[in-house]
Amino acid sequence: MMRRALQLTCLATTAALAACGGGGGGQSAAPAPLPVTACASGSLQLAGTITYDRVPSNPATNGLDYESTVAAPARQITVQLLNGNDDVCDTATTDDAGQFSFSVAENLNLKLRARAELQQSGGGQPAWSVQVIDNTQGSALYVADGAIAGTGTSDSTRDLHLPSGWTGSSYGAPRSAAPFAIADSIYEALSDFAAVDSTINFPLLRVNWSVDNRPVTPGNGQPNLPTGEVITSFYTRFGSVSNLVLLGAAGLDTDEYDDHVVIHEWGHYFEDRLSRSDSVGGPHGRDDRLDMRVAFGEGFGNALSGMVTDDPFYRDAFGERQQLGFAINVESGDDNSVGWFSEASVQELLYDLYDSTNDAADSDDITLGLAPLYDILTASGYRSSAAFTSVFSYMTQLRAAQAANQSQIDQLLAGQQIVSGTQLDAFGANETNNEGASNVLPIYTTLGLGSNGPICSVDTFGTPNKLSNWRFGRFNVSTSGSYTFTLTGASDPDFIVDRLGQRVATGFSGQADSESVTVALNPGEHVLAMSAFANTGGGSPGQFCLTMNIEVD
Repeated sequence: MMRRALQLTCLATTAALAACGGGGGGQSAAPAPLPVTACASGSLQLAGTITYDRVPSNPATNGLDYESTVAAPARQITVQLLNGNDDVCDTATTDDAGQFSFSVAENLNLKLRARAELQQSGGGQPAWSVQVIDNTQGSALYVADGAIAGTGTSDSTRDLHLPSGWTGSSYGAPRSAAPFAIADSIYEALSDFAAVDSTINFPLLRVNWSVDNRPVTPGNGQPNLPTGEVITSFYTRFGSVSNLVLLGAAGLDTDEYDDHVVIHEWGHYFEDRLSRSDSVGGPHGRDDRLDMRVAFGEGFGNALSGMVTDDPFYRDAFGERQQLGFAINVESGDDNSVGWFSEASVQELLYDLYDSTNDAADSDDITLGLAPLYDILTASGYRSSAAFTSVFSYMTQLRAAQAANQSQIDQLLAGQQIVSGTQLDAFGANETNNEGASNVLPIYTTLGLGSNGPICSVDTFGTPNKLSNWRFGRFNVSTSGSYTFTLTGASDPDFIVDRLGQRVATGFSGQADSESVTVALNPGEHVLAMSAFANTGGGSPGQFCLTMNIEVD
C-alpha cells in the first residue's frame, strides 16, 4: 500500500476556492491545476485519516495552550474526492477515528476535500445537518483541500491534516483547523444526545464563524454579520434557520477552541428547536440577578457544556495571543447570586443532578446522567407548560418523574434557596426568596377582568433582562371571546400573552403611555410578561408601576 501524507493546499469557502484566507491577513493563490482526469471507480482502495489541530485550554491561565496542541480526528465530517476540474467523484463520511475510504481506478489525478459539515440523514438513526460557514464571505461553507496526486496502480493512503495556523507568536497561516474544531465540539453534543434518543432529528444548524468576527458593537446596536461586527457569540434564528454566531478575531476573542462556549450556544439551539425556551436573552453573568427565563436558559447552557465535555470548568479564552481567559466551576462556586433568578444556581443544580461526583457540602447525593434530564426537556408537560420556562417549570416536571429521588432533589433545591418539596410548582407560587427587595414577589400576579395593579417593573438589579424588569401575570380565560388587554403606567409599556408555550398576543407598538391589544382567546390559563421599555430596551430606567386592564366583549 502506498502512503502519502498530503499537505493542506487551501482552506477556503465554497464561494472563494480561488483564494485562501489567512488567519492574520493576506491571501494565497490556489495551486495551478494538474491535468483533469475523469472520475472512475475501480478496484483500488484510497483510504486515510483526516485530523486537525486541537488547541487545549491552559488550566493555569484559562487561555489557550498552543504548546500542547494535539492532532485530533475530524469525526463524522464529509470528505469528497475530486478530479482536477473539481468534479466530485465520490463522497464519504469519516468515522469517529477520522478515517475514510474510497474505491478508485488506476492512474487518476485526484484530491481530497474536507468539508466543515456534519450530515446524517436518519434512516433508523439520529439525523442532523450542521454547516460551518463564513458569514463575511456570503455564508459559504468552509472546505479544506489536499494536493492533487495520482492514484497509481496499488492501494494507497492519504492523510490530510488541518493545522491551526499558529506560528509560535501569532496566526501566520490559514486557520484551517478552526471550522473543524467547531464542528467536532458540536458532534460531541450531538452524539451524547443521540446516545439517549436514537430517533432524535436535529433541524439544520448553520454556524457562522470568521477570523473577522469580533466583539464590536455597530452604531445601531445590532450585530452586523457581513462585516464581522457580531458583539459576542450567540444563537439566533434567521427566518426559519437556526444559527450560531461565534467570535474568531485573533488578539481579541476567539471561540473556535472554547468547546464550552460552543456547546453552551448549541444548548440554546437545542432548547429552541427540540425543547422550549422563553428567554429574552441579553447580557448575563454568574453573579447577576436575572429574569428567571434568562437564568434558566443560561444556567442550562453552562451546565450542558460541563455534561458534554465531562469537565465542570467552563473556560473562555481571549485577549492578546489568546493567553487570557476566565473559568467557571459549574459544579460548585462562590457565587454571590443564589436563587431562582441565578444562572449560577441553575447550572450547579443541573450539573449536580447529572454528575457522578457526590458532594456532601452541596447536598449532592444523586446521579441521574443525561437521559432523565433530556426526557424532561423534551416532554410535552414541560414544553407545553402554562408557565414560562424557569427553574420552577423544569424542576416541577423532573421531581414528579423522579419519585425515588425526590428527597435528594429537594435537598439540592433547598441548597440553592429555591422552594422545594410539595411547595414546588411550575409558577413558583410558594417561593419566599425575594433577594431582599420589594417588587419581586409574588412571581406571578393573578389577573382578572377589570383593573389589575400596581405591578411594578424595577431596575433594582440592573437592566435590560434582570430580575423584575419584566413582571409576570396569570390570567384564566373561562369563556371564549374577544379580550382587550391595556397596559398603562409607563411612557412606553410593553407586554406579551402566551398560552401553553405559544405566543397569542404582543403589545410592542411603541405607543406612548398606553399599550392595547385585542385578541380572540379560548378557555384556559394564559401567562403575561409586562414591562416598561425603559427597563428592557432604552430610555431612563427606574421604577414603573403598571396597571393591566382586561376586558371581554
